[in-house]
Amino acid sequence: MVSTLEIGNRRYYGNKTKLLPFLDKVISKEVPKWTTFVDIFSGTGSVANYFNQDDKQIIANDILFHNFCALNTWISATKIRSNSMEKIITRLNNLKGKKGYVFKNFSNTFITEQNAMKIDSIREKIEQLKNSKIINKDEYYFLLTSLFYAVDKCSNIITQYEAYLKEFNPNLYDSQGRQVTYHGALKEIELRMPKLSNKNNSLNKVYQTDANKLIKKLNDIDILYLDPPYTCRQYCNNYHFLENIVEWKKPKVFGKAKKADFTNKKSKYSSRSNAREVFEDLIGNTNAKTIIMSYNNHGILKPNEILEVLNGYGKTKVYSKDYNGAHVCTSKINGNKELLFVSKLLA
Repeated sequence: MVSTLEIGNRRYYGNKTKLLPFLDKVISKEVPKWTTFVDIFSGTGSVANYFNQDDKQIIANDILFHNFCALNTWISATKIRSNSMEKIITRLNNLKGKKGYVFKNFSNTFITEQNAMKIDSIREKIEQLKNSKIINKDEYYFLLTSLFYAVDKCSNIITQYEAYLKEFNPNLYDSQGRQVTYHGALKEIELRMPKLSNKNNSLNKVYQTDANKLIKKLNDIDILYLDPPYTCRQYCNNYHFLENIVEWKKPKVFGKAKKADFTNKKSKYSSRSNAREVFEDLIGNTNAKTIIMSYNNHGILKPNEILEVLNGYGKTKVYSKDYNGAHVCTSKINGNKELLFVSKLLA
């Protein structure tokens, strides 16, 4: 029997899973009755998944394709045949490895040679299943989600893919006593079954597009939840390895970190010179009744800047909680807080 995985079973920089009770408490107080919830910078989808309910509509979006696959799997999929998927995942796990694109470019960097070869076999097989129409679109995203979660579990990294650990030896430690190999990196890659919710997803929608473009197309929003990037680090760089494997366009890679060119997926929210401009554009183009924005107090946008923009459209409250999330652009800043801006837009 294939083991299962949950939406939170991955390493992700800035993941809001630990803040869900805080967010839930604020929403229950400020917006006790709502029908449509838009999570327009979804990332892992933990927030969208948490608020997914049978009688509500969840709209989730992320610019990265591998995140979109996960959002589709947990938020909007309606045509997944679980028994068939379990049989296919069993067969994928039993495939023999081969020396393909992943082996040639990534062996003994983020992953071992053996796992690189296995990924090549599995990824090619998933593509064949799609092209031969043995699986439908929801099932294609389901299998890709299973694959990239498995890749993450055996990747020799701390949290993200800007760099990999230099050794594949669990018995080696650095001068400060820290293990220099991720404990799962030497295990054989194993795909698991994403554990689907029993919610009715038929009303939900997921997108893979620029948030500022999408907001212009959305109407009748009760809650617009914003969790934009607030550091200089680009998520397309942080997770380039997973994005590359899931997209399977086999681009050239460069540098020690073996990155592909994902310039078209870089966010202006991670730029000091552009962040306020795109934020103002986003707020100016929404018709949401309530905006709830999660942001670090040491982020690129300063709290007073956020308030200036939001107060131009409605009345804003600010809640805060001590939280060490994603590191900001400067190092070793104390007093990290997660701020929740709750703005009720004027009619």
